[in-house]
Amino acid sequence: MTILLPIVVLVPILFCLPVWLTARKRYNATPWALNYAVPGMVLWVILAILGVGSQSKGNIIELLYLSFGAVPIYYLKVLFVDKVRPDTKMNTIIASIIICIAAIILRLVMPVLPE
Repeated sequence: MTILLPIVVLVPILFCLPVWLTARKRYNATPWALNYAVPGMVLWVILAILGVGSQSKGNIIELLYLSFGAVPIYYLKVLFVDKVRPDTKMNTIIASIIICIAAIILRLVMPVLPE
């Protein structure tokens, strides 16, 4: 469990790093843009503490789903959305909101997973 949290937080950062370097060259993207998935993960933890959705140790895998799902969203944001909508800060906020909505959906829809 102790090792899982750094993995869940670092995986999207490491996988998004190449496209972030591209974005940094293009429009000076800040390092905070790499942490856009963290609010969704914090929301998931809060929902789990409050007892929303299935309660099982096996459901911790939802954090990995959220973490790995954040990577293609960031790629789409940098490679396509930022070209169409030049307001990159708002695009990052929208991507964070999408991750938060995914966290809520995961908590409400996932069945109880075996431990």
